[in-house]
Amino acid sequence: NDVATDASTAPSTPEPRADRQLMLVWRSQRQWSLAADNARASLDRFRRWNLALLIVGALAGAFAAQTWLNAGVVTVFASIAAVALAVAGVIQANGLNANQTTRWTQARGASETLKAEIYRYLAGVAPYAGDDRAKTLSAQLATVQTRVPASLLVAQQTKSDDRKSPPQIHGFQDYVTARAEQQA
Repeated sequence: NDVATDASTAPSTPEPRADRQLMLVWRSQRQWSLAADNARASLDRFRRWNLALLIVGALAGAFAAQTWLNAGVVTVFASIAAVALAVAGVIQANGLNANQTTRWTQARGASETLKAEIYRYLAGVAPYAGDDRAKTLSAQLATVQTRVPASLLVAQQTKSDDRKSPPQIHGFQDYVTARAEQQA
């Protein structure tokens, strides 16, 4: 029994997998997302090491200041404190500087911008309501690529994660439903 497809229930956009421009932007978004995750993980790792070294340095310094310990033990604690605090300083200068934070925030910004464009594209809202929607999406990708240096991806050694597919959204109502479920 053949059933005709009602135009009001048909998807307003092509299947995401069949849309080459969407897949290109999706791969780029996933790549930026992974780069941001890697940059954040690196910052977190440096922060944990820095904190541990600062605690060790402070404790060792406190023991080195004790007058009831013999001179040899005081020297050992003072040396441990000096080395721990020196290494913490190196970590702060190289791993916890503004460049590292900027790397993370720029990658996250690129990822979130592309993700928003993908959802707008799939929902078919402005500026993606017309026939030139793929061209507009391509222009948005180019804009993001010019704002964020591609060297961030190289620095993070990030490849695209093709295991996750784009969201299955075929109009504004699908968008509202999908985003509401993700937020719940």
